[in-house]
Amino acid sequence: MPAGQKKFNRLLKKIDTQRQMLETWQSVMSTCQTLWSTDFQPLMGLHREEDRVLVYFLDDASDRIKFSKKDRSTLQDIICELAESLTRNEDDEALKGIFNKHAEYDLETIRNQQNALLRASLEKNFGVDLGDGVNYESVEELTQRVREKLAEAAKETRTRKRQPIHTRRLSQAGQRSAP
Repeated sequence: MPAGQKKFNRLLKKIDTQRQMLETWQSVMSTCQTLWSTDFQPLMGLHREEDRVLVYFLDDASDRIKFSKKDRSTLQDIICELAESLTRNEDDEALKGIFNKHAEYDLETIRNQQNALLRASLEKNFGVDLGDGVNYESVEELTQRVREKLAEAAKETRTRKRQPIHTRRLSQAGQRSAP
């Protein structure tokens, strides 16, 4: 058998192996998605409800029971962590109130600071300007804006590369002279 035919047969076997792996992966994915929706998501909802009950219980205990300074600080950290995680995906004013009661700063101030730090980090690391006047409600909105800016920059770069060199020099000279 010629060398080319052997290589072709070897590649066909590789393709068949990869196809079988893909079919196995797809069947496993289907099973995982079913387990996710039927078993895991309901448990996550139950966990969130139990955490909510725990926050109210700990808040009540912090009012009724005398704790040492260190224990009170630990308790407040636990309450704040649970309340903050519960309010990430839903707007629960009671939980925000409990968080604000036990935290040094209110929840909105902390989230605004976190968003500002994330924004500054994204601007620095990706070299994009997200604008000062725009406020982003979520990390998803912020990352979407970064993607848009990066896509704009990539499109601009591709457009510049397609221009003849003398046209690029003229447009660059015009940008330098513009105020």
